[in-house]
Amino acid sequence: AFEVGEDLILVGTDSSSTLIKALQRASILPFVANDYFPGKGRGLLEYSWSPFALGKDVILVTGSDPAGVRKAAQELLTLLR
Repeated sequence: AFEVGEDLILVGTDSSSTLIKALQRASILPFVANDYFPGKGRGLLEYSWSPFALGKDVILVTGSDPAGVRKAAQELLTLLR
């Protein structure tokens, strides 16, 4: 179990972060990024309500590879403007 005291924005892949790995394996996300989905150079933006602690939400910025993670991060920045 993880102790989380704040909302989080997690950026990376399940191989780069134990939190991302735990979130993706918890079966609470609509999609799970892996080597095949969403595909080489493609990313995902996902939201999860209280996955680690009540009232502490997570935005996940991930992809099949580092290029996909970068694309997802750029898209998040675009949405925030």
